[in-house]
Amino acid sequence: MSGEQAYMDTDDATKVIKQNFNHTADSAYQPGREQTKIKPLQEEIAKRLKVEEEAEESKKLLQLIFNLSTNFIYLPSDEIDSGINDVLTIIGQYAKADRSYVFLFDESGTKLNNTHEWCAYNIEPQIERLQGISNDDLPWFHEKLQNLEIIHIPDVSLLPPDAPKEKKHWQDQDIQSLATVPIVHGFALIGFLGLNSVIEKKTWSDNILFLLRMVGEFFASALVQRRAEEQLQESAMRYRVLFEYANDCIFLIKDGVLVDCNSEALRLFKCPREELLGQSPYELSPDFQPDGRKSSEKAVEKLDAALLGKPQFFEWRHRSSNGTLFDTEVSLNKIELGVEVLIQAIVRDVTIRKRWEYALRDSEEKYRSLFDDSRDAIYMTRKDGTFIDVNQSFLDLFNFKKEEVLRLNAKIAYLTPEDQESFKKVIEEKDYVKDFEIKLKKRDGTIMNCLITVMTKRNEDGSVIGYQGIIRDITAAKQAEETIRHMAYHDALTGLPNRLLCNDRLEMAMANALRNEKKVGVMMLDLDKFKQVNDVLGHKTGDLLLKAVAERLTSVLRKSDTVARMGGDEFLVILPEIINDDATIISEKIVGVFQIPFKLEANELSVTTSVGLAMYPRDGKDTETVVKNADIAMYHAKGLGRNKCIPYDPEMTGKIK
Repeated sequence: MSGEQAYMDTDDATKVIKQNFNHTADSAYQPGREQTKIKPLQEEIAKRLKVEEEAEESKKLLQLIFNLSTNFIYLPSDEIDSGINDVLTIIGQYAKADRSYVFLFDESGTKLNNTHEWCAYNIEPQIERLQGISNDDLPWFHEKLQNLEIIHIPDVSLLPPDAPKEKKHWQDQDIQSLATVPIVHGFALIGFLGLNSVIEKKTWSDNILFLLRMVGEFFASALVQRRAEEQLQESAMRYRVLFEYANDCIFLIKDGVLVDCNSEALRLFKCPREELLGQSPYELSPDFQPDGRKSSEKAVEKLDAALLGKPQFFEWRHRSSNGTLFDTEVSLNKIELGVEVLIQAIVRDVTIRKRWEYALRDSEEKYRSLFDDSRDAIYMTRKDGTFIDVNQSFLDLFNFKKEEVLRLNAKIAYLTPEDQESFKKVIEEKDYVKDFEIKLKKRDGTIMNCLITVMTKRNEDGSVIGYQGIIRDITAAKQAEETIRHMAYHDALTGLPNRLLCNDRLEMAMANALRNEKKVGVMMLDLDKFKQVNDVLGHKTGDLLLKAVAERLTSVLRKSDTVARMGGDEFLVILPEIINDDATIISEKIVGVFQIPFKLEANELSVTTSVGLAMYPRDGKDTETVVKNADIAMYHAKGLGRNKCIPYDPEMTGKIK
């Protein structure tokens, strides 16, 4: 038999099998025929047809998943909600469900809200009433959700005895069957996606559950991406404020042209925004730089280096719109704003400083006015550090009179002799120091953060005869940096470490404990019935209470401990290097201090706390597990009447009521 004769595709084979079946069936009861082969052939045909049907169904399912992912993955953020609703409609109809829906956790991670819903014809929507569902409302379901289980319940009436709340909750909505999958990004549970049947009991196939799981992954990616874009927009707004009100000129450059600038740029270049934007940086310069190179060539070289991730800092001669030339210091850095890759150029006018430097070389008297009028503090000293001359900005900065300064030595400005020796060593090695950051002190002892540029003066034989320096006070800028850094890692209301800083400290404490074979205690606590305080006395009183709680917790902890606000009325305490019963003693102190009423303006409040205690490494080998188990213990404490601390026990998991 040839290869072509031997080969038979699936459809041809099926036809032949069917023909054989019909022929056999027609002659099945003719006398003398052998009947024993009929039944196996029928079974083979039925099996073959079933395989073909399942293959076709799988093909349709994969095509549906592909279409959904292709259409959904490129949705802009403002269309994600409508996109989710469209997908819910498609999968609800495909699965022959009566409802399809999405529930998401709120910011605290303790409440579930029905955010999206599709209903079949004549099925009553439930989205408005399914808001603010707590973990305690559906404990059995919550445990399985936290374990990232796929839940498929063909008959709600047959739920196990340990799910009475779930049974009542779903039967109140006339739900007979349901299926849900968790919506997860990384290790973070965001919510869940589900189907239910109201009209009849229904068992969904593995294909439908697979479809739900894949759609859940699409939703997770989109929702996380939208949140990231929202945070990016907030970050961009904060950047815009700093950008616009900076003292230096700032440009944003894309594809070699200026696309944005701040107000200082308009002032420095003396032209309106529409004239600046769209130009190449070298168009704001003379044709040649002081070193003789073409401005256009040199600018392209610097921009290309910055795009490769190499920060650039250099001097540049610019030209304003009226033709005036001025010297600047330019720093170029590659930044990413969203999906855009830009170059940030910070331009500082150093014309006065440059002219003063030239004056020191050529003629001190000729440039005396520049010396006196500079906004930077300028000084000249002898080799031994005694002052020869200073300008008015120097006197204003250090709060001295000129006749007093001329009797003093520059060493009075250093905080310590070690600082003086360190700076002296740098000068001796390099002869010239630019923008050296150091702390100096004023006449009254006030400490400043300063940048110093110093040039060594030598006589004809090369020996040192003195120094010339420029001092700029950057204290305000440093404080602004510290403020921004503090805001990023601390809670705005209480001043306590926030979740980000808390996680960092917990990881450090656990690493030290592992290295030194110690233990770490983690306590999760929140205020009992705090919601009533907000509802009855208002959020202002609630905020005052949270700040008072923060102060009281801090007062009873060790210096090595950390208390952080995790959000709402939840606080987390880290107890590093625990010995014996330290954790128990501290937890009793915490519960004890809450027995003293809080005096808040005109109110005196008695508020208790429920505390859950977990120990590393006993109750978890990583931060997420230890914090989760402390949280479980806290809810167990609430379930036992509140106002107490309960250590974590593995049997608690899944039993929080």
